[in-house]
Formats: sequence, structure tokens, C-alpha cells
Amino acid sequence: NVLDGTTAGDMQYWNGTAWIIVAPGITGQVLTFVSGVPTWKPIEGKTDVTNPITGEIWMDRNLGASQVATSSIDAAAYGDLYHGDVVLTDIK
Repeated sequence: NVLDGTTAGDMQYWNGTAWIIVAPGITGQVLTFVSGVPTWKPIEGKTDVTNPITGEIWMDRNLGASQVATSSIDAAAYGDLYHGDVVLTDIK
């Protein structure tokens, strides 16, 4: 039994018993799993860095990294490789 979404960006997931609608998140959130349930959360520790010349906004770390890199071999700053919202592998 498929549910119809009511909002652009609605998604569905199977909870083991029924299809459940996941409403779209807001800008600045990522979809993650909490106890097996898709949940929108803010990117932890994300800090925007704005280039004063171009006005471009960058994050100060890789997605999935626990800190800003302190060196080129800082394993805590490696992060994850994403394709859309799917984590593919750790990146170094």
C-alpha cells in the first residue's frame, strides 16, 4: 500500500510493517538514521566559511569529519564520500 506525498520532497521508508512518509528537511539539515528511523538533523559542528572576495560559502570540514584538519594526515578530519545523500565510503 503506497502512500501519496502531500509536499514536494516527501519520501517514504519501510519501517518493517508499513510505508511511512518522511517530510522534507530544511536547508542545513542532513538525513540520518536514528535507531533505524530516517531523521533530519543539523550537520554537527558545521561552520560556514565565506570567501570575502567571491562571496562563496564553504564548510570548514568534510561531511562526516569530527573536526577541522590540523594537518594533512589528520584522520579525524577525513570525512565521508557522498553521492546525493548516500554515504559511499570514507575518504582520505
